[in-house]
Amino acid sequence: MKFFRFFVRHNVLFFLLYCGSLCIVLFPAAFFLRDLYPWIASAVGILWIAFFIAVVPVYAIRRSRAIANACTPEEGIQFADAVLQGLDLPALFNKKKSGSMARALWIDRGTYLFFLGRFDEAIADYAYLEPYQNKIKPIYMLFMYDGLLQIAAMRGNLPLARYYFEQQAALLENKSVTRYLKLFKLSPQQILCTNEMTLALYSGDYLRAETLFRQSPTFTPPNIVNTTLLQVSNAYMTGLLYYRLGNFTQALPQLQFAAQNGGTTFYRAEAERLLSEMQMEQ
Repeated sequence: MKFFRFFVRHNVLFFLLYCGSLCIVLFPAAFFLRDLYPWIASAVGILWIAFFIAVVPVYAIRRSRAIANACTPEEGIQFADAVLQGLDLPALFNKKKSGSMARALWIDRGTYLFFLGRFDEAIADYAYLEPYQNKIKPIYMLFMYDGLLQIAAMRGNLPLARYYFEQQAALLENKSVTRYLKLFKLSPQQILCTNEMTLALYSGDYLRAETLFRQSPTFTPPNIVNTTLLQVSNAYMTGLLYYRLGNFTQALPQLQFAAQNGGTTFYRAEAERLLSEMQMEQ
């Protein structure tokens, strides 16, 4: 944790220290071992690079994945707070390069608040970054707009939800965003279709939402992002759609999955509420 906190707080300094240490480790090894065992020098450099990858990116990814599989967003908030606690956030967020990881972690914090159903806090979390929007990577802005779109749609503020949808559509034309999405085998069309379905669902146009659901491009997420939380989210939205259509047969297994596996997310609470209403109506 302390190592990762140092990385977030001093991003550029960390890379300078890392590159310096790599030179210290690699060059002497190459000089002294090149005549006897040249492959050892290369192995030392590769292991040092692997150590960096394992400690920084993999640590954050594994932590996020564990939280998503357990469906315990409050742990994600605790993790973000533990890393950022005591830091001068305005100064850190204002740094273009070295503040990138801190801004990303703050956006993750807002997303975790959203999953807990603490929508006002999530909006306030995202709003805190407004002065630094020109420094936020487009892919992170895409994630932030996704949460804001869903909150606005669920609250019935469809013009605002449509605005966030248009902002997402513009970001999806950015080449850096499409390159990132390709890593997860996700297309811009998939995102747009899913969010169009969300807009139709919460506007009461259930038949259009079902049409979009059926026309949605096939998406088989790689294991790294195919978490329980993603499955619960998809199950809840599908169950909600068929519940609104009055098709309880198809809604039932989806809502049951969300209720049984939703952990502390609002998906679980909402799925349980809908299941209770279905039982009373039958």
